[in-house]
Amino acid sequence: MLFPAARRFPELLLLVEELIADHAALRECFSQAEAHKMSAESLTAFAQRLSAHIRKEERQLFEGMQRVMSSQELAALGSALDEALKNASQACALPNQATRLQAKP
Repeated sequence: MLFPAARRFPELLLLVEELIADHAALRECFSQAEAHKMSAESLTAFAQRLSAHIRKEERQLFEGMQRVMSSQELAALGSALDEALKNASQACALPNQATRLQAKP
């Protein structure tokens, strides 16, 4: 939802294309990590790439969208995201007592 909304603005188009390419590369990294095919060095590089990607989305995409979109457009996009993610089976969640890893006795 975010990328199509951002693509409407020429000043964000190149950034969106970069982020889409990042997503493809990160998905491959996630697959390699899940298959236990990453060395300690490649896992560190993956973590750094993911962190840089998140910062790019936060500092460039989100800030750029706030500059070029009206408050009504942003509110509508936020509502659409809330609705789309309401029943998502895969969502980021902060650990709580029930989900936190426990040390083995």
